[in-house]
Amino acid sequence: KYARMTESSPAIIGLRDSETGEFVEVNDTACRLLGFTREEIIGIRAVDRIGLDPELRMSLGRSIREDGTFENIEAQVRRKDGSVLDVLLFGTRVEVQDRRLDLITAIDIRKRKRAENELRTALAANQTLMAELNHCVKNNLAMVASLIRLKDADIGDAADLSDLESRVEAIASLHVQLQ
Repeated sequence: KYARMTESSPAIIGLRDSETGEFVEVNDTACRLLGFTREEIIGIRAVDRIGLDPELRMSLGRSIREDGTFENIEAQVRRKDGSVLDVLLFGTRVEVQDRRLDLITAIDIRKRKRAENELRTALAANQTLMAELNHCVKNNLAMVASLIRLKDADIGDAADLSDLESRVEAIASLHVQLQ
């Protein structure tokens, strides 16, 4: 029953011996996403196969020893072909037939990482466009205020355009505050 659940999972799932660090079982998704055969993973220490960052590996080991768990840890693991796979790691200590094991789950987050990068790029482009737009609006409002002053000087006492000039300057001031 549980074997079917782990085999059908889209996440990498592996059982690792807590003492030796060797994998004792992995699901098909682990083999497919990491590019190894089951035989190339079982009996091998996780650190020797997937090249987790040493500092992160020490931190995860400490968490699982002290707290019995870790979760939502972004990491990069090395695939058989040398490429890197971005994953979100979860781990928990379990007892199976008087044997202490670590149940490790890794979710492929490559699509999420791509989407985040695309959003960052789009945000940067939008910020550039907004800066350009703000510059144009400020220049146009300054020009309108200057034209009003010039026209007011030409007309003289016949018409008082200072109220109109004040309104344009208020709009310019509001625009600066909204940036």
